Amino acid sequence: MESIQEFFALRGLVYLARCRIADPRISAYRWSSSPYYKANQDEFESLTHRYGESLQRGFRPPLFIKEAGIGLGYGLFAGVDLQLGDLVGEYSGVIQEASDASPEQKVDGHYLSDYAWNYPDELPDGTELEINALREGNELRFANHSAKPNLAVDHTLVDDLFVTFFRTIRDIRVDEQLTVDYGEAYWEGGFREMRVLP
Repeated sequence: MESIQEFFALRGLVYLARCRIADPRISAYRWSSSPYYKANQDEFESLTHRYGESLQRGFRPPLFIKEAGIGLGYGLFAGVDLQLGDLVGEYSGVIQEASDASPEQKVDGHYLSDYAWNYPDELPDGTELEINALREGNELRFANHSAKPNLAVDHTLVDDLFVTFFRTIRDIRVDEQLTVDYGEAYWEGGFREMRVLP
């Protein structure tokens, strides 16, 4: 069985264990001074205390990618049993200025927002950011949507940068597909078709 890095390379994707910052303004800004961080500081400190060291190390439990079912493409699956509250890892990609392209615009058969999560905060000048994994990212980009997900999407500050990460919201058995709720905004406009997981 091919490694995840080989899986990415064979499909012309760049594997990133952690996010790559495309805009120097992002690393220059002190995110811990932002109004958003200060308003939620206790929660972020708690999340960083629990998950920060593992996120710094790029931790992920054993995971694998395979076909998720007819018409669903690939999915992300647990390689071991996971317990409630376990870290699954950082959603990696390129942290960049958010695209102003229309939501239905496609590149290589994918909508530009297919593999992008909003960065949790904006720059002081109001510039909105995204974590874009369309061409660069890690295995978490293959987590499919479910109305009854087994993972939560969260974020916290690590080394004064926001990190978006997935954690389990219930016990998960080995070989079970890992899913998240993409949120209502993802389905707006009617140009995406929701498929039901088997």
